[in-house]
Amino acid sequence: MTRRPHALLLLCALCIGIHTYTALATRVEDTVAYAAQGEEESRAFLRYSLEEEAIATSPSWLKWLKNILHWRGADDKESSNGGQTLVHQAYNESKAVYLAYVTSVAYCQAPHIKDWSCSPCSLVQPLEGIRIVEDKKDNFQGIVGYSKEQNAVLVAFRGSMDVKNWIDNLTFVKKKAYPKYPNVLVHSGFFWVYMSVAEQVVPAVQELLKQHENASVIVTGHSLGGAVAALCSFDLALLHEMPVQALYTFGEPRVGNGNFSVVLNAAVPDVYRVTHFRDVVPHLPPSWIGFKHTTQEVFYDEYSSAYRVCDPVNGEDPECADSCSPFGCTSIVDHLMYLNVTMSHLIC
Repeated sequence: MTRRPHALLLLCALCIGIHTYTALATRVEDTVAYAAQGEEESRAFLRYSLEEEAIATSPSWLKWLKNILHWRGADDKESSNGGQTLVHQAYNESKAVYLAYVTSVAYCQAPHIKDWSCSPCSLVQPLEGIRIVEDKKDNFQGIVGYSKEQNAVLVAFRGSMDVKNWIDNLTFVKKKAYPKYPNVLVHSGFFWVYMSVAEQVVPAVQELLKQHENASVIVTGHSLGGAVAALCSFDLALLHEMPVQALYTFGEPRVGNGNFSVVLNAAVPDVYRVTHFRDVVPHLPPSWIGFKHTTQEVFYDEYSSAYRVCDPVNGEDPECADSCSPFGCTSIVDHLMYLNVTMSHLIC
């Protein structure tokens, strides 16, 4: 008599397992059919679909599915854009600090960037072949140059010159921007900001890659510039097949829907979205209207003395920036200081 309940539990567990197996097999077939726009999008959308059902699946079932699709794990993720094999690298704080300094340079006036005489310029080695990309109408600016230290073409975008005004006027409209990826939606405002400089960015990167044949591409940005950096990485890697090795952003808002996030993560080996304590911007636009963060978040404490590398699959890790209440993360100060580097034109 005492063993009967255990037998019943075992039978129930077996039934649940069979049901889950069948449901997931059906999900594979349905999802691949749904995302028939190409192998890359099919895998990306399937990954997103599985994330939505992660609670109902065990690691063994996920392993089974990954084996079927020949997926690579997060630790050996690689890409072959631009004819190069790009291998995933772990988060590198020294590289993040270096890119934070380069991003701070992008806040300064163009003449001082060109001759590398700005205040933050003194903290980092000059980039070779520096180009200024700008949209004077909307006062948006970025820089493109070759870093001998990283053996990479760097693309860096500054944020808004008036953060509070930008937040106050932020809209939450999504659009279909990529015919090749019809299930990908992105923030319409961020997309048009990138498009205003894309015709300058793409040829500048292409030219520098020709001059440095073995170089990769690293894209970085702060605030609005972080959103533009994500869109730039998507464009360079997927639409122009350039060897984008890494995307490091600081205080990036949400850029697109879940499909945008997973397609971008599948195309770029190293995607690190750095957040700082109670910074308000990473909580915009709100997730409840369909915007989802990219992975992998790296969350820093108040004084940037310690950090947590967050969930590698879920861009909305409740243990990181999302750990504070919706009304708790309202700091502009935390937004303007990353890794103890000031992100503002005021330091120029």
